[in-house]
Amino acid sequence: MRPLAFLFVCASAVLPCASRGADTKPWMIAAESSRVDFAVKVTVDSFTGHLAKFEAQIFPSDHDTVAQATMTFQVSDLKTGKDDRDKQMLLWLEAKKFPTATFVLKSLAPSGTQMTATGDLTLHGVTRPISFPVSIGDVGSRHTIDGTASIDHREWGLKIIRKLGVLKVDPTVKVTVHLEATASS
Repeated sequence: MRPLAFLFVCASAVLPCASRGADTKPWMIAAESSRVDFAVKVTVDSFTGHLAKFEAQIFPSDHDTVAQATMTFQVSDLKTGKDDRDKQMLLWLEAKKFPTATFVLKSLAPSGTQMTATGDLTLHGVTRPISFPVSIGDVGSRHTIDGTASIDHREWGLKIIRKLGVLKVDPTVKVTVHLEATASS
């Protein structure tokens, strides 16, 4: 069925990596205001979806930015709002065989007015590097992390979806991440 939100995988995909002190506590993710969404283009009836839940750990650097991040989610938590489409998507993703996806941030580098996040995305049993632009800022007492990645699902061993010889799902999935977090006390 449709390509994945993983990337969301990507959600964590929006932070930098470095070494952290042993006493550094992770930022607390504000689940109610954080989200990971995905958009899929289809010949007819393109659609969007979201990651219903995920776990992210973000460790700050000494300079109150991101030093290290990981994100994990269950593939079954990818939702499009249509039960039949979700069932087909999970069959296509082989969710029973590969139930978990993970993103591990490897580096965050300045790139113009933004940053470039680089890390490893494990999906469908395959680990591949991805890079995408992110911005990190503050809103009140919260840190914000925003990024968008385009992921070609064929790189993770997933086949192009065609139906009736006419309808085709674009292999590139756009994943958008917005995370909000506060410093641990």
